[in-house]
Amino acid sequence: MTDAVFTLEVLNAFHGDCLILHYGTHDEPRLMLIDGGPNGTFDTVLRPRLLALAAHRGKSFRLDHIMISHLDDDHIAGILQLVDEIESGDAPWQAPSFWFNSFDDGLRQAPPALAVACAALGRGPGTAGSGAVRQASIRQGRRLRDAVTRLQATQNGGARHALQANGAAPALPIPGLALTLVCPDRRHLDDLAARWMRSPGKAAQTAAYVDQSVLNLSSLVVVVQPQGAAPGPRMLLTGDARGDHILAGLEGAGLLAGRPTHFELLKVPHHGSDRNLSLDFFQAITADYYVISGDGRHGNPSEQVLDWIARTASPHARVCLTYDHNVRYPDYGRSVANVLARHPALARQLMVRQPGELLMRIDLLAPLRR
Repeated sequence: MTDAVFTLEVLNAFHGDCLILHYGTHDEPRLMLIDGGPNGTFDTVLRPRLLALAAHRGKSFRLDHIMISHLDDDHIAGILQLVDEIESGDAPWQAPSFWFNSFDDGLRQAPPALAVACAALGRGPGTAGSGAVRQASIRQGRRLRDAVTRLQATQNGGARHALQANGAAPALPIPGLALTLVCPDRRHLDDLAARWMRSPGKAAQTAAYVDQSVLNLSSLVVVVQPQGAAPGPRMLLTGDARGDHILAGLEGAGLLAGRPTHFELLKVPHHGSDRNLSLDFFQAITADYYVISGDGRHGNPSEQVLDWIARTASPHARVCLTYDHNVRYPDYGRSVANVLARHPALARQLMVRQPGELLMRIDLLAPLRR
């Protein structure tokens, strides 16, 4: 495995997510794109990076797989622009395989009571229960599904059902990777709906886990490692899922045998929002690399989440931020400064994307040949 590659590139997706997973070997490199960030990401960041890869790898370059964790605009918008460019014939790459749940084949399978709950919760800003936001995401999902059909690409490995773990922890058939689906789990959605119906308005939330977005709760969560590289390294990629659902999914998959359970890399859920996480989550899961994609918008990453990581991470761990300040959201810079004042050692652990750089790169096996 000395020539094996297992590298995550964390692109500057502003307030969203855009990841490129490199795997395979130097002689036979493979690539999975995971989310495409919000509007602006494709033109300024993702497209330039893909063009650089295409120039290096030649005409045979392709995105072996594209995964969209869920349908929120800050994850899917860049993917739609990428697909539009492929359809126009202007892109020097192809994309033969997609992994995602659209509303029609995924979210529609959520219990009806949950849809009622989310509609009732739609009064708050930025919630996916709000009519305009939710309908826009539904349209984007259908648009992507239709484009995949026109491209004659495969969706979900050719399966005719939504990607759901449901306690079975299915392995997704992706050559070169051992990839286990941990979430979503219909049982979590059923439970949320039932508790909401018993206590309308409270949305069955705990003090820590208050995110009730039907889109976020449907996020694909996967454990991924290179095939044949047992016992590791492993990445836990989480979309915008809720921490309690992730822990339950890992436990159901038999991947939470002890506490803490360690991964080489954790993509912190929902841009480091304290609506999705708790101290218990970081006590249960540790990592060598904690990756947070967020620019301070909506208060993400939150000061509380950074504090929890500082309290629970190994002193040798790295905390990887796409931004550590942002003039557009000055409160975020103050939050980072507050955490550093309380935990001075964290300054040595921070790995921050530098201004002007498109991405951060984390090599878990042989360094990627750029």
